[in-house]
Amino acid sequence: MNQIPDSVYNIYLDESAIDNPRLFFEVVGGIWMRRNKRNEVVSRIKELKEDHKFGTELKWTKVSKRYIDFYKSLIDLFFEYGEEDLQFHCIVADKRKINLE
Repeated sequence: MNQIPDSVYNIYLDESAIDNPRLFFEVVGGIWMRRNKRNEVVSRIKELKEDHKFGTELKWTKVSKRYIDFYKSLIDLFFEYGEEDLQFHCIVADKRKINLE
């Protein structure tokens, strides 16, 4: 079995609210994780979703009080791994201040 070097990362990007004129802010975010931690992190997130009965897709714009404990556990997971193994980055833009022309 091949060892994956520690310096190799998977990067997962997503965006929200780009085409929705009712939402003023656009968010582009990404999760960076060491490739050799991917299976472990994905498994842990699935466990959290099962433990908290979170059966839907994670969405930037659909956070609810009902799942606040799940979201807190997810944040704790990021801090547990530390920035060398797992990171979240995002950019938030006010679409009202962007001139696309």
